[in-house]
Amino acid sequence: MKRKNIWLGLSLLLVASMVTATFLASCTKTTQQATVTQTATQTNTQTTTQTTTTTKTSSTTTTTASNEPQYGGSLNVMTFWGNVEPPGFDVSLAPAVYKVTAWNGPFLDWLMVGDVDKYGPRGNNQFAFQTAQYVPSTYLGGGGVATSWEITGNPVTITFHIRKGIMWAGNSVIGMQPRELTADDVAWSLNRGMAAPILKGVYNFVDSVTATDKYTVVIKCNTFNANWAYYIGYGYVPGMINCPEAGNSTVGAGSEDWKNQVSDGPFILTSYVAGAACTYERNPNYWGTTTINGKSYQLPFIDKLVYPIIPDPTTAVASLRTGKLDWWPYTPNTNAASLKQTAPNLIQTQVPGGGITCVMVNRLDNQYLKSLAVRQALLIATDFKSINHLVYPGGAEFSYPLPPSDPAYTPFDQLPASTQNLFSYDPTKAKQMLADAGYPNGFKLTLNVNSAYPDFADIAQLLADEWSKVNVQLTINTITPAANAAAKLNRGFDLQLHVFNVNNPITSLSNLIPQPGNLYLSTEPLAQNFQKILTDLDAAKLVADEKQVAVDMLADGGYIPFANPVVLNCHWPWMKNYYSETDAGYATISPLISRMWVDQNMKKSMGY
Repeated sequence: MKRKNIWLGLSLLLVASMVTATFLASCTKTTQQATVTQTATQTNTQTTTQTTTTTKTSSTTTTTASNEPQYGGSLNVMTFWGNVEPPGFDVSLAPAVYKVTAWNGPFLDWLMVGDVDKYGPRGNNQFAFQTAQYVPSTYLGGGGVATSWEITGNPVTITFHIRKGIMWAGNSVIGMQPRELTADDVAWSLNRGMAAPILKGVYNFVDSVTATDKYTVVIKCNTFNANWAYYIGYGYVPGMINCPEAGNSTVGAGSEDWKNQVSDGPFILTSYVAGAACTYERNPNYWGTTTINGKSYQLPFIDKLVYPIIPDPTTAVASLRTGKLDWWPYTPNTNAASLKQTAPNLIQTQVPGGGITCVMVNRLDNQYLKSLAVRQALLIATDFKSINHLVYPGGAEFSYPLPPSDPAYTPFDQLPASTQNLFSYDPTKAKQMLADAGYPNGFKLTLNVNSAYPDFADIAQLLADEWSKVNVQLTINTITPAANAAAKLNRGFDLQLHVFNVNNPITSLSNLIPQPGNLYLSTEPLAQNFQKILTDLDAAKLVADEKQVAVDMLADGGYIPFANPVVLNCHWPWMKNYYSETDAGYATISPLISRMWVDQNMKKSMGY
């Protein structure tokens, strides 16, 4: 039985979340605190000389390690999008902006980032930081350009306080000398990012972004967006703070040229070779420090960071097995057994993949599926345990529409008994429910299967076999990704297999927003209740309302969800001061890397 093609699925998954994001708006009132980390920029295919100056900015975090940290060495890291070329280096202009952020991460810092030191395993362990591209607002804090922020007023005003002493490293290619990062830079970057063509409509809730003094940025909103931190601070284009001199550069390929980038973080981009790698070197002017066993250390520890470009997953796995890769946070789970056998010293941790395969049920247009009783009968006619075991072994069950890591998640045993019963396989009961609904002889349905996902074919065949026991004849229609997308947009299907992003609760639940391709109308209670979420002012009420909508959405049967497939987070034991975190924001791993050090003696003794 084939397993889920995580390699392809991870990239496609993000496109869906970008599309749904456009329609979200709401209100909330909160105060958050942040300490700062930086990421850097400067690149050379040959070698480009840069001038930098050193700044002394104190910010102390506390971590633990088994022995004395050491400086030097290098790390080779396979990133979230390490299978594709960087689509340019200007996050505001690239057509695939969500992929640019991975390559820019080591040299451009975010306005906000998850506080891994305070809330992660190295701190109070409240949050594992293993949820791809999402951090609940409760756990935001250290590592960003903003030291703190507050939300006030009606209409809403968001005020960011910018850290003093962050330095742009400068870039001789574009004739820029090192200088301090200011609120003017942040306001320029935010305005430019919000105007990115690919994000048209997302920022309609923002009226203005201005720098009111050297270290204060004020955002005026006409209404408040429940995803404000994700859209503005750590998730989308605006939150990655760009240097104006780089953005306005005209040398070579202009702002999209890697040679023209300017660093403010722990690393400086020094080389990009197409088809090979991006290489970053330690930024000597990085402000950040960390405390390990009572001693303060300047960050980062390593001298060189390499992000290889490896399109072929087999080659990537071979590189991991032989120690050419030090860390691959998203190794396909299908390699677990072989890696354990051939690389027994490699440390493996299972983490959720974030994309759940669901059957989308056309509850609006299909004459049979309009009936709630029919949809619920199909749930009971589905042997979830068998399918999950065969197709997604080890995956987290009942992670739809919110994952266990989310504060609004309801564990299965706490769901209403009536909802729990929908996931107990009972074809006899399902057959009777269909008869009671007026279909004693069943009916015929067609299931669209996207050819890009090998595991979809397995699920489709299993469903066809199981549903035949309740007289539902399933025709499997395998189609291209383009045809699949068109069918979804126009609701031209009975049933369609679909990857459902469950990382961010607002984007997950936004499938209830009436829009092309969605399965709900504005007059339906579920859609109306989702709109309440978008106006919640109190954080606790927001979580409670998300919880209720998620429970109701599960019982509605508009989606038939399978297990959340796991991926492997693999690293070698010489990578120290690391606690299995995979993301501090939106594919943001540089705050983790800057705190890592390499035990070079161990690596050498192991023969690597």
